[in-house]
Amino acid sequence: MDDPEIRFALIGKPQAVNVWQLFDKSGATYADYALRTDYWPRLYRLAPQDSSFQPYAAEGLPSEVTQDGGLYSASVKLRPNLKWTDGSSFTADDVAFTVNTSLAFELGYDWSAYYPREYLDHAEAVDPSTVRFFFKQKPNVGVWQYGVLQGPIVQKSFWESAVNDAAKLLPNDDLRISLDEARVK
Repeated sequence: MDDPEIRFALIGKPQAVNVWQLFDKSGATYADYALRTDYWPRLYRLAPQDSSFQPYAAEGLPSEVTQDGGLYSASVKLRPNLKWTDGSSFTADDVAFTVNTSLAFELGYDWSAYYPREYLDHAEAVDPSTVRFFFKQKPNVGVWQYGVLQGPIVQKSFWESAVNDAAKLLPNDDLRISLDEARVK
């Protein structure tokens, strides 16, 4: 006896979008998200069986969020020996690059949910296997566990040149301050 066919349908047709578009307005379609969201690693995930919070690319749980000067910070240790498809190592530089790029370009939709500018200041690679997140205010569970720690991560070596070229078009610090002041008004 042949196994029965399993058929499913998606609303919409997948588009050819890059990861920055996929989680932003221009690529935010259900079909794209359903088919491509798991292409990119995340530090933690919700287990399919019971939705428990579990390490994915991280090794163990994150450190406690503590006061760090005028900011709050916490660290995550990465699992050893993770590789990108080209064979290069998955490192804390990849995580920091992704977070800082999302913040610098003020990306919206899912990017801003994963890496919210009103909370997250920046990320730094402490060493190849440890990333430290710095917050403007103490993050709540939604921002930390369900946002930052489950955000997609891109490969720095693949994206860095394109991001650097695009960053030349970003406003300078003085203009950013003026824009922030105008938003407040």
